[in-house]
Amino acid sequence: MQFNLDNTPDSYTIRSYSPGKALINLPVYMIQSNDDADADLPAPTRISQITITRSAIVTSHRLIDDWPPQTLDEIGARHIDTLAELGPEIVLLGCGERLRWPDPALTAPLLERGIGVEIMDTGAACRTFNILISERRNVAAALLL
Repeated sequence: MQFNLDNTPDSYTIRSYSPGKALINLPVYMIQSNDDADADLPAPTRISQITITRSAIVTSHRLIDDWPPQTLDEIGARHIDTLAELGPEIVLLGCGERLRWPDPALTAPLLERGIGVEIMDTGAACRTFNILISERRNVAAALLL
């Protein structure tokens, strides 16, 4: 599923999602030019998106593209601590292709710190992330791909 909302060029946004893969738009300040000396290349190519194929955490200004848990059952306290250390006001936990509920004890540390938690399938988490980012909300999406 491709999303078309792109009115936050200064933030990471999620361009598209399909099971096992998400395309992430880079913030404008992160866009790089490939200055390859190869004469066969036309002009320097702008790298403005990256594809992730493993679980990741996305915030407005940070992408952790190697978040260790690959399934809901693999999420532990240290993974929740990583989310809390980012200081979001809300965490969107995308649980994969279908909605699954984690043990409430898993998300309790976030709630105790005043961080809201929303559990949803990963596609819904991607769409919701973009909406909240466009509203300039301090959100972290933890995406299990």
